[in-house]
Amino acid sequence: MHALRRIAALAFAGLALAPVASAYNIGTAKWASSPKLLIYPSDVTDNAKEWAVLQSVATRLQQNSSTIGFSVGVDDADGVWTSNGENEILYTDSATWLCGSDACCWTSATTTQIVEADVFFNNVDMWETSYAKTDSWAYGGMKRPMAATAMHEFGHALGLGHVSNLYNIMGGDHTFLNTNGNTYSVRLGEDASSGLRALYGSTTGGYEDVTVSHFMYDSFSGEYSTHKRVPVYDSSGGVAANAGTALEPVYKLTKGGRFYFVATLENNGAKSQSPGLRVYLSTDSTITTADTLLTSTSLTLTPDSPYAYVYTGTLSSSLTSGATYYLGVVLDPTNAIAEVDENNNAAYVSAIRIN
Repeated sequence: MHALRRIAALAFAGLALAPVASAYNIGTAKWASSPKLLIYPSDVTDNAKEWAVLQSVATRLQQNSSTIGFSVGVDDADGVWTSNGENEILYTDSATWLCGSDACCWTSATTTQIVEADVFFNNVDMWETSYAKTDSWAYGGMKRPMAATAMHEFGHALGLGHVSNLYNIMGGDHTFLNTNGNTYSVRLGEDASSGLRALYGSTTGGYEDVTVSHFMYDSFSGEYSTHKRVPVYDSSGGVAANAGTALEPVYKLTKGGRFYFVATLENNGAKSQSPGLRVYLSTDSTITTADTLLTSTSLTLTPDSPYAYVYTGTLSSSLTSGATYYLGVVLDPTNAIAEVDENNNAAYVSAIRIN
């Protein structure tokens, strides 16, 4: 059985409904034209890996489903300041410019128009720049994902505010990831995309993108949403025993037994899509269409806010006791949708260990 339903209304045998209501946070001020943020020249060499990530994130943000664009470049050497008429990026140790955090976006605006945006990043060596899962905060590593934080701050630069009541990049960004195997990727996400379309209007171009993730909304901390790994349930209807950790769970299931899991789906584009969806069982965490197929279906994703997909099934009695397998989802497995990013359509949901 498979279903789409409200994230807050899960039941073991329920039927599907709709996503939670959109919660994007925007004001009335917006850009008159697409901004370009310029990085201080020395940061290009002193923070070369971070600069490469910022360029990649800017390219990805440029591919959003609204009419506003975004880009980055290299500044002159006349200094970086707020309210100097230039949109700039700087690595710094100034607690003021960083707003007491690891990164901060300062904007200058009238009631109706954003006229300047400056983004500051902590210059301490704390950034994960290789998209390696094991190094990232989200999986117990020591570094914060540079790409996710940059997407969050660049979202502020375009006029997006914090969101605390659903899974989104403008909340706890370090867990807003698409992960398959040992690497992750970053996207703007459905809610933030909806916010930009509300502020700037929808693009007439073909900027479509559907994604799947093993993170979901958990709670909130102040203005920020907090996220957690999606659960796997056993035949009792409760969350299965976890032989791993909260950050990298390994759920214990019985072969031949019923189970179900949740995965988060998003449509980041401007149009409704009806992608195919396949659920797989794999011997490793890189989910592909070559793995063991558990089910194949299709569903409709209307761009608004994240969906919770629920799969219910029965494990084969031929699985090896004591072995570890991986449950996973592939969205749009035949690439029927022409997407701006074809690499975020697959994710492992969780490892499972067979009793």
